[in-house]
Amino acid sequence: MSRKLRIEYPGAMYHVMNRGDQREDIFMGWSEDALLARRKGHGAKVRLARRLRQETTMSLKWIAQRLHMGSWTYVSNLLNEPPQTHPEAQEVLPLCQ
Repeated sequence: MSRKLRIEYPGAMYHVMNRGDQREDIFMGWSEDALLARRKGHGAKVRLARRLRQETTMSLKWIAQRLHMGSWTYVSNLLNEPPQTHPEAQEVLPLCQ
């Protein structure tokens, strides 16, 4: 039996899941190989980390580990820098699939 539909309204906070029902990753739409292939300071990873910090309660340690970005202090330093606006910054990544 499925659960009842959630009542949605503006400004509400919702829990974000990062696993599928078979425990497969659904986070960001990127596979682990794709995350590993990009450098730890890749602009798309930084933008995604910034969104995760602003829109969720995930810790810096969790974000650094899930996005393969090195240490949480490195992520913290990246997030404190002003956002970059060069061509690489134009790539948009979904938060979840």
